Amino acid sequence: MAEDWSSIATEIAGEIADIGFDVVIEQPSDTNIGTEADPEYGPAIEHSVKAIERMLRKKDAEGVVTETVRSLMVPTGTVVPQKGYRIQVRGKWHRIQECYTLAPGGVDLMYRIELVS
Repeated sequence: MAEDWSSIATEIAGEIADIGFDVVIEQPSDTNIGTEADPEYGPAIEHSVKAIERMLRKKDAEGVVTETVRSLMVPTGTVVPQKGYRIQVRGKWHRIQECYTLAPGGVDLMYRIELVS
C-alpha cells in the first residue's frame, strides 16, 4: 500500500505548529532597485515560521565531542530556506550553513536547517 505523503506533510506541519517555537527566516530581496552598474537590492523579506530544534554532537573515536551542530526542522510552505539566508532564533540572528529537504516519496515534508555557530 502506497503512503499518502501529502497527508503526512500536512500532519507534520500541524505537529511542528503545535510543539514548535517561532523563528524568523530572512530571505534576501532579488529586486534590484539600483542600476545595472551599481546594483542595490530592496529590503529583505521576513517569514515567520514554527520550528523544532535539536543539537547534533559529533564525537571522535575516544567519545570526545568534537563538534556540536545546531539543527532546526521547519515545515514546508511559506519559504524555502537557502544556505546563506539569516534566521532569528530566540532573539538572536544566525546564518544558515546548510539546508536539506526531507522528501521521502518525492513530497517535501520539511526542511532541516543547520546553523553557523
